[in-house]
Amino acid sequence: MSLNLLVNGEIVFILAFTIVPGWVVKSKASEVLLISRIQGVRGRYDEISLATKSLWGIAPSPLLLAAMQGFGRALGIEEFASVSSTTHRYSFEEEYAAHVESNYDGFFEALGVPKTPYGYFSSPIPLEDKPLALIKRGHKIRTKQKRAFKEEVQNAFASFFEKHCAASPPLF
Repeated sequence: MSLNLLVNGEIVFILAFTIVPGWVVKSKASEVLLISRIQGVRGRYDEISLATKSLWGIAPSPLLLAAMQGFGRALGIEEFASVSSTTHRYSFEEEYAAHVESNYDGFFEALGVPKTPYGYFSSPIPLEDKPLALIKRGHKIRTKQKRAFKEEVQNAFASFFEKHCAASPPLF
């Protein structure tokens, strides 16, 4: 599955994931949302910047992550995991290594998502925010606004899929 951020009808950012049995990522959870791709479309930097400015300054990655968590919540999935630079197939090609490390490891480390001994980043759904006490002075009000907006996105996705998944037979 993928969540795509569009600007003027064009895809500019993609978060791709699949539902896997927990054992795939060495988790105790019965099912996990496994993120396999989280990246912007090449040549769309201006559109990504425009989208970020239009969405409370929230970059596409955390916005799409919030949406994915809403999807997981609707299905009763309580954990997500992501590939890291060491588990991503392109990380072993020197040309892509720094980019992959920045996109995956840097992103999840900044969010405080721990890396498992097996090389995946893993977190319960919903992902816990950093305590406000750790946010710099002068940034707390904006941080609260951003968090509220991401929570709205997560809740909207959860509501939508709860409504539509309840009417459908189970996938498994």
